[in-house]
Order: sequence, then C-alpha cells, then structure tokens
Amino acid sequence: MKSPFTSSLLPTPDHIMRIRAHNRLSTLPTDTSGLRHTISAAPAELAQYDAEIVKLTNELSRLSQERRTLASYADACRSALSPVHRLPNELLVEIFGLCFPEDLFQLQPTTTGKDELDRISHRYLLDLAHTCCRWYHVVEQTPELWAVISVDTALWDESPAPADVLLAWLEIALHRGQGFPLVLGISVTSDRPAYTEAVLRLLCGHSNRWLWVALCSDDEPEPSRYLASVKGKLNQLVTLALESSWNVVVDFFQDAPSLQDFTFSGNIKCLPKLPWHQIQTSTVVGNYGGHGPSYSPLSFLLHAINVETFTFRLDLRDYSADTPWNQISSTVEDIHFVLGSQNSRAVGQMFDSLTLPCLTIFKISPWIKLCAPLHWPSDEFLSLAERSGFGTHLISFNILHAIVAELDLLRCLAVLPQLEHLAIQDFPSHSMTDVFLKGLTCSAGRISIVPKLCFLDLVSTLQFTDAVYIELMISRAGRLQSEDRNATFTGILRWLPMAIRAMPNEAVERLEELKSTPGLVLEWGPALA
Repeated sequence: MKSPFTSSLLPTPDHIMRIRAHNRLSTLPTDTSGLRHTISAAPAELAQYDAEIVKLTNELSRLSQERRTLASYADACRSALSPVHRLPNELLVEIFGLCFPEDLFQLQPTTTGKDELDRISHRYLLDLAHTCCRWYHVVEQTPELWAVISVDTALWDESPAPADVLLAWLEIALHRGQGFPLVLGISVTSDRPAYTEAVLRLLCGHSNRWLWVALCSDDEPEPSRYLASVKGKLNQLVTLALESSWNVVVDFFQDAPSLQDFTFSGNIKCLPKLPWHQIQTSTVVGNYGGHGPSYSPLSFLLHAINVETFTFRLDLRDYSADTPWNQISSTVEDIHFVLGSQNSRAVGQMFDSLTLPCLTIFKISPWIKLCAPLHWPSDEFLSLAERSGFGTHLISFNILHAIVAELDLLRCLAVLPQLEHLAIQDFPSHSMTDVFLKGLTCSAGRISIVPKLCFLDLVSTLQFTDAVYIELMISRAGRLQSEDRNATFTGILRWLPMAIRAMPNEAVERLEELKSTPGLVLEWGPALA
C-alpha cells in the first residue's frame, strides 16, 4: 500500500517553538535562507496536501457507500432467511385480514372525508402492498381482501377526492374482489341523490355476491327504490342489518334463501318482508315512545316463527303508560332484553304483553349508555312466568345490573324449578347479601329452590360473608352429587371495582382447598372493568 504523503517542509515541534520565540522579539533573524525556502516551496506542498485530501475524501465516500451497500445486502440476506418468508400465502392472507380497521363499519361523528377515502380505497391494504413485491402480489391477487367494503355517502362532499374518484375506487375493489362473497357496510341518504344512486346501482349490480350487509338509510323511500333490483338475486345473503325508518313496505329481501341473521335499527314505520321461517337469530334496536302499538319493536316476534335467539335493545325512556302494548305470543327459545329505562312500570307492562311458552333462556340487562340501573318488576315477571309456563322449560336466567330486592328475586327463582344456569350482577345499592345466598343454599329438611341449579355466576360488591358463600357452593355440589355422581356444580365469583371489601386471603385459601372437592368447579377474581 502506498505510504501517505508527508511534506519535507513539515516543521518539528522544536522548529515551531523557535519561530514563535523569535517572532516575540520583533527583530529580523540573522539567517533568512531557510525561512525564504519554506515560504517559496510551501504553496506547492500545500497544493499537494489539497490533492491528497480530495483523494482521501473520495476514498472515504467510497468506503462509506460500500459499507452501506454491504450492510444493506447483509440485512437483505437475513431477511431472505427470515421465517416470515416461509409463511404460505394462505397464512399471509389470514394475517392481512386481521388488519381491517376496527371501526370500518362504524358511523361516528368524528369520521372525516379523509377517513372515507381511506376506507373506499382500502388504504390499509395499499400500505401492506408497498412492503415488498410478494406482499404486493398477495394483496392484489387475493379477492377476499377486497371483498370487504364500507361506503358512507354523507362524507363524500368532505372527501379530498371528488366523487368520480371515490366511485372509481369502489369499482376497483369490486373488480379485485372478483366473484368473492361481499361484506358490505352501506350508508346512504336521500339528500345526496346522485351519490346514492351511483353507489347503489354499482353495488346492486353485484347483489348475487352479497354475504353480509349492513344498510343504513333515512326514512325517504328514494334509496329503497334503487334497491329493488336486488330482488331474487340474494342467494348468498346470510346476514342482514337494516337501519332505516322507511315508510313503505320493502320486499326485496324476501327471497333470500340463505338468510339466517337479521338486525333492525330505527323507528319502525313498516315491517320489512323477510323469509322469517329460515331466520335463526335476530336483533331489534329501537324505542317505544308513541308510534302506536302496531309499530312496537316486539311486533317482530309475531313474524319470527323459527327464530331461536332474539335480542331487543329498546329505549323506553319516552314510554307513556297511556300507550298500550300489543299482546304477543312467541315460540322464541332464547331472548335477551337490553333496556334503557329506569321505570319499572315500562318494563312491567312490556312483560304483561308477552307470552313465551317455549322460552329456555331469559337474559335482561340495562342499556348502560342510556341509563342504569334496571328496575326489576317482580310481580309482572311472576305473571309472565306463570302465563308462559317457565316452570317447565326455563333453564337459564341472567339478570344483570338491576335494582331488585333479594326476597323478590328469590320469589322469582322459586317458580323456576328447571333452572340450571343463573347469572346475577349486583347493583351497589341493592347488592346480594347473606339473605340471598342462604335462600339458595341446600339444607337438610328444607325444599330447595331451583333444585337443578348447576351453574352460578355472581358479579358482586361482596356484601355477604365468605363462609355463607362457601357453604352455598358445598351444599349445591353435594346435592347434585347425591343424585348423579357425574354431576358438576360450577360457581363463578367476580367482584366489581366498587366492592366494599377485598376477598381475604383466608377465603381465597379455602376456595383453593375446595377445588379438589368432587363435583365442584370454582373460579374467582376481579370483574373486568
């Protein structure tokens, strides 16, 4: 390797000290030949230094670039051996499918026009596609990734892209989805007829692919007119969610041979025609505030002849006692009421309007977003139980976050001898105490209520004594074991954040010991917030 350049004129430390000392004397040196030689020869030597610096700078740049290239290549080699490259495309598709935005189908006041553009263009997929060539091809060539589409025309005027661009992205998604079944979230309004017509015509042209559809529309009949073309083409539709207040009867969903799950939200002005004989689960979200008995949300029960599970999320805050409820009898087997009401009269009159002769599962809880807690109408429930024959077929009962006196709840349970599963969540001012737990405890010489109970889930503020709870667990397991050696009693205890005390170590240790008791399964811990 060539030795680095060093000038012969380069002074030693001794030369530097002597010239500095002489300069302090302010007199001319006696011998100036050496100094004059340095002055005359220095420019050429300095130019040589400059040339060497340029060469070394270029060399440093070369070395830096080569180092970056080698480092990048080494990273690429490591990436080539990364386990992610051994993942089959099928698994990558599953992973990419988990990247859908959680709020893809949620209509929020904070959603912007930019959000709408990102949803229609499938921005989350485009970001994945830019990772590498393989991911690009997986994203581009996987129809099911593009078959999830959300549209809200109310945001189109705010979008940074014009309507024709949004429609173009919508067409691209439909094209890339090929013939794959579609999952659609559609929100349209009659005050933007051009957007509504363009979107619905485009999507309805692929109605033979509809698998899961959530459709939100206002109460004007105009949007429903564009949907008429889907009639008779919904062979793949399994799940339908309608949020609308249409004042016309729509029948274009009536011929959907695969439809099994139906949800309705809004003020019920006209019931849509549906293939109720094949629907298995249904949810109704609405209110009861003076539309007239013909439009009670419970009216859906009259049509749901084969529905196994029905959920009613009802806002009863505007309920008037002067507005009667239609008398309704239904063969539904599983019903869940989520009620927004602090008026036990409203809930009671709703119970009075019902007869449920086939019910096996009954759940009731407050609509926390609207109001809490729920005021439990014990007398009306007892009448409903007698009228419906709950004593012969009700096996599961959940009452959550309700205000109910313990003795009243025990009265209600006493008419349910077939009950096997019971779930209760306390309300702090009306919590379950020893009175309730002792009422459920089996003891010699006393007829026990709910004798078939094998599952108790209690979410509590712990306003009972631990010994009474433990005795309840032991007595229930012993009763079941006395009748069937293979029977098991499950007790789940969870305490709320506002519990009046902590579970002491002694009680926890005792519960741990009881885990080995034959026929007894125990779980405990804090309730999820």
